[in-house]
Order: sequence, then structure tokens, then C-alpha cells
Amino acid sequence: MFCRIILIYSSLMLIGSSSNAQTQSVRNVGKFDQQVTLTDANGLPINREYKGLEGFPFLINEFKYANIELKNGRVLLLVPIKLDIYANNINFVSAEKETGIIDGTAIKRIMLIDSSTNNVELLFQTGFPAIDYHKESEFYQVLAEGKLLLLKSATKKLETRKNDFSGEIVKEFVLYEDLYAFQNGEMKRLKKDKEFLLTLMQDKRTEMEVYLNKNKKNLKNQQILAETFRYYNRL
Repeated sequence: MFCRIILIYSSLMLIGSSSNAQTQSVRNVGKFDQQVTLTDANGLPINREYKGLEGFPFLINEFKYANIELKNGRVLLLVPIKLDIYANNINFVSAEKETGIIDGTAIKRIMLIDSSTNNVELLFQTGFPAIDYHKESEFYQVLAEGKLLLLKSATKKLETRKNDFSGEIVKEFVLYEDLYAFQNGEMKRLKKDKEFLLTLMQDKRTEMEVYLNKNKKNLKNQQILAETFRYYNRL
């Protein structure tokens, strides 16, 4: 399994030096020099467009440990990261305590360990076909694995609003979430109703009708949807 693949994280070597105390120059990290950049001495992204904005661009605004599988097959274990769902990259802390960025185009899978919810493991994956406004390099949370996947897209967009009291115009990060089914290489926007699910699960329709009728599932509930997909994948 992905989370059991062993590779020494300390083998991620950072090469180069910085002559600027406020803004470090871009350094190479292994062979990822086009996809990984370091941040300034304060640990902040070099990209300053986030400054002065309300909210945060990350899925979770704290560093969480994660196992990362890159598209070239390399695996990094227990790396502290923040998943940036606005810019579609990850901010990481290296073994040398330096902060850097890996672009989503270089990443295949991430197993994020959320310590705030009893160390629940959250699986994210890229490489799914583009659909709606989502690109192939975008992160999807995999809520159910198997021949029929349940995927969740969580993205943030910058929106402008006016403060009703001060009249000030502010920009803030706003979260948008979408659910999709992935089957036979095709993405479909999920409809939270029984007939849509039975169409997806046509090969096991009889068994799934019994399951859904017996349990009277609330298919608008994300956890119940995931349980339904997992049940189908076990049949």
C-alpha cells in the first residue's frame, strides 16, 4: 500500500545557497527544480498575492504530516505540509527545516494525517479527467476507493465583497465543494439521488436496491454516500 512504501525522507536534499536574508533564491530539490521553490526567511511563500487577503488558501491552515507519492515514483514519508487548494500546490517543511512548494502537476497521491480528527488519514489524488472548471492536475479527496470511486473536489476562489459597516472592499478566500463519481475512466458530477446511483451501479442493481431500501439511506449525507459506494465496491 502507498502509506507503507518506505523511503527515507531525509534523502530529499536541498542544494544551493541564499544571499538575500529576506527572500531566498529558488533552489533545486533533487530533480524537481521546475516544480519546487523555497520561501523567504520567515517561511512565507514568495508569491505575495496572499498578503492582505481574508481567510487562507489552504484546506487546513496548519501543517499536517503526509506521505507524498510523486509522479516519477518517488515517495516522501511524514512530510509536514499545507495543501493549498487555491494555487493547487503543497507547502512543505524539509528535513532541514526549510519551507518549500511542490506544484500539483508533480504529485500523484497524498495521504494526509489529520491530527485534529484522531489522526484520520485523508487520501488525495490527481490525474483524473478534466471536468467542469477542474483541471487534471487538481487534487481530489478520495472518499471511496474501488471500481467506482467517490471523489470530492475542495477548491478555494478569491472573491470580492463589500463590508456592510465600513464600506471597505475586501478580497477573501471562499471554499467550493463538488462531488464526482469516477468509473471506467470517466468523470460524472454526482447527483445525490437513488436512481442516479443505481445507474452507476447497474451491474449490481438488484443488490443495491435491497441495500438502499432496507437501510433508508439519506443520500444527501456525504458519509452515507461514501458508505454506499464502499458497500457496492465490496460486492
